[in-house]
Amino acid sequence: MGGSRNDKWNEKNAEMAEALRLKGDVQAGQEDYKAYCEACHLPNGRGNPHGSIPQLAGQHPAVVIKQLADIRSGLRSNPKMYPFAMKLRDAQALESVAAYLATLGVPRDSGKYEGPNAAKLIAAGKVLYNRECVQCHQSNGDGAAEKFYPVLAGQHYRYLLQQMVDIRDGRRRNSHPDMVRVIAKYDDAQLVAIAAYQATLVTQQRQWTVQPGFCKETANRIRACSSALARNKVARLCSSYRTVRVIRGLGMLRVWPRRQQGTLPNKGRQGPSRRNWRP
Repeated sequence: MGGSRNDKWNEKNAEMAEALRLKGDVQAGQEDYKAYCEACHLPNGRGNPHGSIPQLAGQHPAVVIKQLADIRSGLRSNPKMYPFAMKLRDAQALESVAAYLATLGVPRDSGKYEGPNAAKLIAAGKVLYNRECVQCHQSNGDGAAEKFYPVLAGQHYRYLLQQMVDIRDGRRRNSHPDMVRVIAKYDDAQLVAIAAYQATLVTQQRQWTVQPGFCKETANRIRACSSALARNKVARLCSSYRTVRVIRGLGMLRVWPRRQQGTLPNKGRQGPSRRNWRP
């Protein structure tokens, strides 16, 4: 298996190129996601732990755009996804859905390998993963957005395994040539081990600063917004709040009041205004 058959793996058609240049509208993306995606991928984006439907929450927007564009253009064959991907109106809709998914927290309860030999298999998978996979997907499975390397951490074991088998066996035509070359030598047992280990990874912490959004409650009613915040994992902040740290993998939102200087409280400082929520 060589890279020659994958010479178009990242061919940017006009739609994909345009979507990558645009700025996503998170609210519009949420509406499209609810209309076309939520029934299968669920409101929190976690998909199916059995692996038939991937978890999308927290995925790099560039990766989501590429996969949607590839499905729409036929570069990636996915008959189940195709009719839903085609419902998105244009490049702006692709970017907006991708932007919305990026606001969702990566779940910790994704599908894992649960065989009686799990500990031994995961240990073997870690050795294989650190031998080659780590060079692109990073030690924490966070990937690289600028290179279209997906977030693996938080993904379901069975989905990870199926995609690696499909790439190795030539059924996923939009795979990076280096991925095709590396994975060609692994047998089924080794791929099971690698997928079992990948499913145990957790993502690194990330931070965003966002503008006050759709939540209009006053500060003393901010707790009333906590359920919406938990669902979206993004700040729909009341007018007196400005900065949110979203810690992926921990399922926690930390909100600090806006200070006069416009900065966060000192590191480690615990004040009465700091509020922690666990969805």
